Amino acid sequence: MKLGYFTMPVHPPARRYVETLKEDRDAFILADRLGYSEGYCGEHLTDTAENIPNSMMFIATLLGAVSQMKVGTAVVNLPHSHPVVVASNAAMLDNLFEGRFILGIGAGILRSDAEALGLLDADRNDMFAEAIDHILALWAGTAPIDLKGKYWTISTVKTLWPEVGIGDIVKPYQKPHPPIAGTATDPDSKGLIALGRRGWWPISSHFLHPNCLKSQWANYAKGCAEGGHRAERANWRVARSIFVAEDDKVARAYGGDDPNSPYRFYISQLTAKLKKARCMIRALSPSCTSG
Repeated sequence: MKLGYFTMPVHPPARRYVETLKEDRDAFILADRLGYSEGYCGEHLTDTAENIPNSMMFIATLLGAVSQMKVGTAVVNLPHSHPVVVASNAAMLDNLFEGRFILGIGAGILRSDAEALGLLDADRNDMFAEAIDHILALWAGTAPIDLKGKYWTISTVKTLWPEVGIGDIVKPYQKPHPPIAGTATDPDSKGLIALGRRGWWPISSHFLHPNCLKSQWANYAKGCAEGGHRAERANWRVARSIFVAEDDKVARAYGGDDPNSPYRFYISQLTAKLKKARCMIRALSPSCTSG
């Protein structure tokens, strides 16, 4: 087992943004010095508590500051950006880090992000599937680009000028592309089957009870078998919330005994958002009539 680091991140909204950004960056640098194997960063556009809006931009600030740790997005919300932008930016990061980049992808879970982008009623899962297909095609193909889809049509046929390098995008450092990872919060997530079929990496969410991990691995292994891939446990990432202190008293206080515990704030933020999201999905449920 190897140790990695993942941050959402979560900060009290009243704190100075410049300070929390510095703290988040310093945490990655410390993890690298401590020998952590990987570091992942999430993103949200409209959340002042989870306040990194662009995970790839944040990761770029770590260039030259982390020397051995791989860095990854967890996740880039694909419906929120054009596939050409994601493909070219991810390829550039992969080259800047000389292959120490992992692309975590998702459909976007925060509804306020979707509303702000005019995607509240869109089929973001369908957009996600088309986006990653386009991204893989952009990395694998050669100019001219000519991709047609329901949401994005991508072409450089009319403007191709290969003599001066116009009409294609930069390619990743890793071949055929960086490792691709997806997260799963449902104990019986069928998305893990889809990840396995493609040979991508699963990330089991820290929301899950440990008893649920067995079923998640079973689904991933099933997908790998269907896609002709070997289910490698080395490709499985399991997120857990862990705090290490010098003594039990400090650990218990941080873990929730202290009403001002950072961990208590962190959990209250996440559970409130999850409850709200479920209520919006089950709008007719009597338990969702308040809050």
